[in-house]
Amino acid sequence: MRTKGGSDTVDQIFLLSTEEVAKYFSSDEERCPGATEYIAGRANAVKWWTRTPGRSQAFAALVSPNSVVFSSGLDYNGDGAKSLYAIRPAMWISTTS
Repeated sequence: MRTKGGSDTVDQIFLLSTEEVAKYFSSDEERCPGATEYIAGRANAVKWWTRTPGRSQAFAALVSPNSVVFSSGLDYNGDGAKSLYAIRPAMWISTTS
């Protein structure tokens, strides 16, 4: 059973939901970011969090290094928080003035 994620975000900068990951990244290459100099060579360098809740309120879905979306998620307060999982902030930009 999946936990409810609440309302859509209206924040200026946010994490993508798993639905947005599927919508805006059309290939594995796009979903798999390169490691920054800071995290290069670390085991979890290219796993990244989404804002979508996982199997409970303490879990968040994430994208693995091979671009698979783990919808059951990982405990962001436990082992997941202690590992170097990345975030990929997103924002909407209006091109109209």
